Amino acid sequence: MILFTNLKEVKIDELEYNPVPVLKLTSDMEFSKDNLKKSQVECLQLLKREAEENNFRVAINDIDLQDIDI
Repeated sequence: MILFTNLKEVKIDELEYNPVPVLKLTSDMEFSKDNLKKSQVECLQLLKREAEENNFRVAINDIDLQDIDI
């Protein structure tokens, strides 16, 4: 999987856009951090840090990982 985080100039019909790459994770179950195992919490913490450092977003069932206190 590749996230294009290095797009510098994005234009459509001469309109400039500021692209924000998003890694969308989905599940059939409703997401709740209370139901996560310790290893899953650690994995999400690493992913959250990686997203912050590399300027992309992570969404879990349309919930932004940055909005979750992990």
